[in-house]
Amino acid sequence: WMTTLISTLMGPLLILLLLLIIGPCVLSKLVTFIRERVSAVQILMLRQQYHTLESQKNQYCKDTKI
Repeated sequence: WMTTLISTLMGPLLILLLLLIIGPCVLSKLVTFIRERVSAVQILMLRQQYHTLESQKNQYCKDTKI
């Protein structure tokens, strides 16, 4: 009966062990991916709110008419 008990418990224990070993790495990659996407969306939203201005050098050249 001991071999039956060991073989029955080994499957779930191996899965749990793999989850504990690989889980944090996968979770870290997922969090990094989501953080990058949220940051990209925030930048796009900020760009839509503000208008681009001409640089001072371009304005100076237009005013002096060289």
